[in-house]
Amino acid sequence: MPENPYVIGIHEPPPDDWLETYMTIGGEAAGWITHTHALGHNPNDTAGYDYSRWWSRGFGNIARLNNGYGPEQGTIPLDPSHYDAFAIRCASWVQNSYGCRRWVIGNEPNALVEGGISKENYASCFRKCYAAIKAVQPDSIIMPAPVAMWNVETEDWLTYYQGMLELCETFDALCWHTYTHGSSWQLIRDMTPMGPPYQDRLYNFRAYWDLWEWTPLALRSLKIYITEADQGDVNGVRNPWLDVPDVRWVQEAIKEIRDFNLTHGYPIQSLCLYRWPRYDEWHIEGKAHVYEDIRRAVDLGIKNTPEEVPDMITIGIETFNGPFIPRNDPNPPYDQNVGELKVQEGWEPFWLWQGEDPEDPSKLRRPEYFVSHGDDPDDPGDFCQAVQTTFSTTDCCVWRQYTTQPGATLLATVKAMLDSESGAQNGTQMGIDPLGGTDMHAGSVEWSEWLGQDPETDKKWQTLTLGDAIAQSTKVTVFLRAKTDYAKNSATHWDDFLLQADIGSPEPPDPPEGGDHVITTITLWDGVEVSRSEATIKTSTDPRLCALLQEAVAIACV
Repeated sequence: MPENPYVIGIHEPPPDDWLETYMTIGGEAAGWITHTHALGHNPNDTAGYDYSRWWSRGFGNIARLNNGYGPEQGTIPLDPSHYDAFAIRCASWVQNSYGCRRWVIGNEPNALVEGGISKENYASCFRKCYAAIKAVQPDSIIMPAPVAMWNVETEDWLTYYQGMLELCETFDALCWHTYTHGSSWQLIRDMTPMGPPYQDRLYNFRAYWDLWEWTPLALRSLKIYITEADQGDVNGVRNPWLDVPDVRWVQEAIKEIRDFNLTHGYPIQSLCLYRWPRYDEWHIEGKAHVYEDIRRAVDLGIKNTPEEVPDMITIGIETFNGPFIPRNDPNPPYDQNVGELKVQEGWEPFWLWQGEDPEDPSKLRRPEYFVSHGDDPDDPGDFCQAVQTTFSTTDCCVWRQYTTQPGATLLATVKAMLDSESGAQNGTQMGIDPLGGTDMHAGSVEWSEWLGQDPETDKKWQTLTLGDAIAQSTKVTVFLRAKTDYAKNSATHWDDFLLQADIGSPEPPDPPEGGDHVITTITLWDGVEVSRSEATIKTSTDPRLCALLQEAVAIACV
């Protein structure tokens, strides 16, 4: 039962003819099927299941083994005294089933709807199930349950996840869930954070990045199976799998996983769309436009193993459609939540400031950041980020950091428009700091050409392009800058930002000095790797890297 080479998958099997139509490439099965079963915990029940209907055609099978569904039964038994019986039942199911060797024990145990089980109790049950299954299927791949995202009913979901992994001790792969809050494809790469006190956590599809960050370094070599992904609630209103023409949510989700895999060593093996049958609001069955989105995603041919690297991968996209958040003024009188400082969430404002002296208009002052209509005149819901100067001189920007791979060649584009009084001396440009710094005046920032005031292009959208910057860190910073020599009224608008990277093919490490030595490579974070040999250890002057090295491999920075 080999691994299926494709990333895409679906939760619960559709009919065979549907799979043939929408999840094959050239007659080859493309993807995974996640199955879910309620086994109970009767040790005398020896029923199994025949998965060979799918694996014989080439699909990968993943089976989730539950005690039951709902808070009354629990995804594992609610009474710990039944853990041994549940482990026996799981083992008998595996022993009497055909065509599957990937097993997930339970589902979202931190959620009350699944029993609200402590990580200590879950891990105790998992260890028993792991041992029992391995005794009857030694080559099985057994995974702890995925956690319920954004859930604090038992405890913070990320501390639960990390603690659960530590307590489970031994397992063969990881299982995750991730979703968007809404049906727009733009939420796939959205970097909007949660509200306090979780403002360091991501709120949409890329919440799986948080799972990666909370996965201990020693476990990042394990394969990862995302067994649920869908379009979740928006402010408590459910509108999943929007069935409209030209949807592209699935296509963008698969490309997002491709890009993550390219920069992280291909850990993610599957992305299973939740769900096929009409058991709840999240069903895909009967939604023809979603079918077509899946078909187009399959046709991309995105695999879960290294293949030819695409020319460019997308690492950042911004449509500037909000939310726009009022910001604080860091200068006297230190106003809070200023209505004239509305900036797209995820971006930060900066401006040079020399005081608010109305008698000296040459002094650099605070501009107004505001929301304006975007580049599409026919779409009343299209917005953009804008900045405005009134009777003053300004030098300002909005900036944002993105994660990438060191050595990647970057290409950025953004639409920009100037709207100023005749004769105003103003302009805009885009910059990238390949070191990931946040000072737009740093010498390391590489800038595009200026788009200056011109009667021919005033109030017309133009495209700024910046290419060939080489990332020197795991973070790069983008600056959208506006500068105005004194003007009565001057405004700059930005819309539709795109950041792509050509990561190329990684170069093999140089051989160590001093003869032949065994090289070990340690992944620290976001794909950053440090090689060391028995003869020579090379470290960075970066204190964060030194601290991580000291913790990870117990060496001294030199």
